[in-house]
Amino acid sequence: MARACHVQPITILWYPLRKGGTMPRPNPGRSLRTERDLARRISHERDRLGMSYAGLAERMTRAGCPINQSALYKIEKGEPPRGISVSELVALSDVFGVPVQELLLPVDLVLTARTRELLSKWDEATIDAREASSRAEEAWTQLRAHLAEHPAATERLEEVAGSWAEWHFPEAQRGHKAALLLMNLTDDRTKMKQYMREAEAQFTAMESDRG
Repeated sequence: MARACHVQPITILWYPLRKGGTMPRPNPGRSLRTERDLARRISHERDRLGMSYAGLAERMTRAGCPINQSALYKIEKGEPPRGISVSELVALSDVFGVPVQELLLPVDLVLTARTRELLSKWDEATIDAREASSRAEEAWTQLRAHLAEHPAATERLEEVAGSWAEWHFPEAQRGHKAALLLMNLTDDRTKMKQYMREAEAQFTAMESDRG
């Protein structure tokens, strides 16, 4: 059974009048800018998760804070926006998966922070790619030097190239990739020419079958 959504009690302060007696001190005025920022943030998070008003109301109810669609609409679109209780804020935090402190941040700050985060990820990935490219170039140079220094190593190079192509590529591409690797490693175009002749023969046979 869903728990009731409790509103935090308000403490009323009293101050003396000039002619005696007391009256309650007025509460500070509502900050419409803050409420509108929170309303936009709630709308942003709801859109981010693809929730309708009905869906959000249902999830908040399951989180222990019953609320209807109309109230959610007034929070986002009302003029002025409908106020939000502490319990509702906690439930929204739970449903959105966003800490309360972060949920209070304006949308523009959230978007800017996300932009910075993604830019940082891109920068790190770019650095990693450059370093990986440098390592690949160094390994390629070492591989060619090894084959040039040890001619006997080339005797089974075709087998090694075939295994490499089998591991990395679908069957239809393996012959071409293996032949290309052999050509680039040895500067010998023999295997590539052989592959091209075989590929051309296969293509001709296929065309003949179609005819």
